[in-house]
Amino acid sequence: MRARGFWRLGAVALLVAALAVAARAEIAHRPAAALDRPLDLLIGVAILIALIAVALAIRRTRLAILQFFARYRPWLAGPIAAAEVVPEPGDWLLTGVDRRGEPVRLVVSVRRLARDDQGLVIGRNRRIADLVIADPGVSRRHARVLSSSDGIALVDLKSKRGTWVGETRLPPYAKPVAIAAGSRVKLGTVTLEVRRA
Repeated sequence: MRARGFWRLGAVALLVAALAVAARAEIAHRPAAALDRPLDLLIGVAILIALIAVALAIRRTRLAILQFFARYRPWLAGPIAAAEVVPEPGDWLLTGVDRRGEPVRLVVSVRRLARDDQGLVIGRNRRIADLVIADPGVSRRHARVLSSSDGIALVDLKSKRGTWVGETRLPPYAKPVAIAAGSRVKLGTVTLEVRRA
């Protein structure tokens, strides 16, 4: 049932409770009225149904509002320009284009890699990825870039469409594979060229 149906059910239940209260008041002045207990029970049940219906209507309305904003958030927010990251000498650049032809430029900071033992996560979701590629062909958490003795290495994080270094597909959570300058890395449907800044 939709939120509108729950609102209507709540309104009908409140109307029944109000009518029962009015009937109870009408017969209250009569001595030992036989309808006191059934009317009290009807009032209680009607109010309980009304409360449950209103709670469900509020929940359904809230879910509908959240679904609306989730569906139309990109349109409502408009284009958001990502902050330009300026690479320092020695940093790594992964550049290419996504499926829509939009440029992709990831700056892998050597200084940041040195601070973080876990490396940097590349993915689609800004909340759980350090380096973001806004392409549906890239998983939310796609791959991890780690510091290695030769520069940087890559580990696949069990991505849906896979991680490739050259022509080799990386098995999920396997040993990090070193990436050399000039090599090509494929994350799902996005191919990137690796070079030093």
